[in-house]
Amino acid sequence: MVSEVGPPFKGKLPSAEDWGTINYLTEPEIHAYDTLKQQVEALGFAENYLDARCLLRFLRARKFNVKKSLVMIQDDNLFREQFRGRNFQLSDFASLIVFSDDGIWRHGGCDKVGRPVVYAKPALFFPSQITDDEELVLFFVYYMDSLLKIADAEGREDFAIICDLKGWSFKNFSLPLTRLLINILQNYYPERLGRVFVLNMPMLFRGAWNIIYPLLDERTRCKICIKNANKLMLETISAEMLEKKYGGNHEEWAFRDPVVAPLFDVEVMPTDVNNQSVPTDDIEESESDSVSIEPDQLASPKMKRFVPFSRLINILKGGKTIDNKSKLANKRTFSRGVQNIFSSQSSISSEALERLTLQLDDLEVTVESLKKEQETINQTLRELKLVNSASKQRNTQCENDANAGWTQYSLHYLLAIMFAMQCLQLQAQLYG
Repeated sequence: MVSEVGPPFKGKLPSAEDWGTINYLTEPEIHAYDTLKQQVEALGFAENYLDARCLLRFLRARKFNVKKSLVMIQDDNLFREQFRGRNFQLSDFASLIVFSDDGIWRHGGCDKVGRPVVYAKPALFFPSQITDDEELVLFFVYYMDSLLKIADAEGREDFAIICDLKGWSFKNFSLPLTRLLINILQNYYPERLGRVFVLNMPMLFRGAWNIIYPLLDERTRCKICIKNANKLMLETISAEMLEKKYGGNHEEWAFRDPVVAPLFDVEVMPTDVNNQSVPTDDIEESESDSVSIEPDQLASPKMKRFVPFSRLINILKGGKTIDNKSKLANKRTFSRGVQNIFSSQSSISSEALERLTLQLDDLEVTVESLKKEQETINQTLRELKLVNSASKQRNTQCENDANAGWTQYSLHYLLAIMFAMQCLQLQAQLYG
């Protein structure tokens, strides 16, 4: 029986970008794909998980280990249950929308192969202003799903990031938030990251990078371009799409990120995590305690699902105004999902994380010490400049004195010679 992703690839080794994709699979990789698809079908997952590109993303993320890939799909399905049927609105992540308008994370155009390009400026992000982790998770999930919908329209399944680190410092870095977002990206959006171009990296960031690097899997590390990032970026993104300040011909992209712009349009129906329009009236009038899931939504009938936020609120309040108690119950329900993300399997152990945290504290202390040493060095340099100026003045005076002394000595020497010549002439006349 011929596989739907066959026949086996028999050419030279494929590039890193083509590896593990359709038309570039080896015979063992095709066998792993067929096996995983059979197991996913047997568990009764929705059709989205049976898509060839979807299955191959999970297989590539786990190096075509069928068992690990299946566990990853099951975890992904449970994660999606946290947001099933939720209608995203501005009130869900109001403070982060402001961050988006500030230009911290903004979509602008696509690269040469159709990947959406996101411009990121971490120096504008202040973790101290994030008071609710749930808000950050909601925004990240909404943004990623909306961005990938744009990628899908271009025939792609990944995106690219231009990360401009100009002005970055440790006040823009938080290890817990970084670990949270990396876990979500690697575990629930596998193989979605296409390229990352890191520009204007300050020396301070190298300390943070040494902490972030162990959190990334090998495939993700290969997609991050630091050396020759500018050259590779210009080769990947056309000048017509790239902003002028990065070497392109395009003016700065719109102030309002097109990914979040629909949330500001009152005429546009709020969208759920899978970008399907959900009429709120239908939800309020529903008599059932479960939410209707469309066939194309990621759901498994054999998995116990969480009650979505919107449904939980309607059950508790009967469609009436939400009071503080309902909000608190809703918040606790979601907190379990966030805690699961924090406690999910990571590439480092808790002991290693503690060591990394201590290293970060040491780095902050080191940075403060370096700042004080820099101030001392600057003061010393100013004093040396004053000393050097005074020394130059003394040297100039000495040179002038030396020149005057040499002139006087030369005059005396000349007079002595003239006197000696006159004596010789007188002697010649007397004894001539």
